[in-house]
Amino acid sequence: EQEDRVLVKVAQRLQNLLHKDDGVARFGDEFVVYLHGVGSQKMAMVLYQKIIGVFEIPINMYDGTRYSVGTSVGGALYPADGLDIETILRVVDIRMYSMKKFGSQTG
Repeated sequence: EQEDRVLVKVAQRLQNLLHKDDGVARFGDEFVVYLHGVGSQKMAMVLYQKIIGVFEIPINMYDGTRYSVGTSVGGALYPADGLDIETILRVVDIRMYSMKKFGSQTG
């Protein structure tokens, strides 16, 4: 399906942005990006902007179709925001949806 191919291209772009200790996974229509060694909120914001940049460039498919993919980003720092994956993902979701509500792309 074309939508899946678009998401594969987005995942490839995200993977190209990451370092060897980082990772990206798809959860339904969302991506979870793990960034190793992010030590501060300021550093995280720089990385969030790079991730958003991946989504700002339209996806060109082989048949000539162009897709624009929207994004919202939420983040959490380990261990400051949680000590386990469930807590971290919950914090990320809360921040992402609160940023959507207030019209910002990053949280």
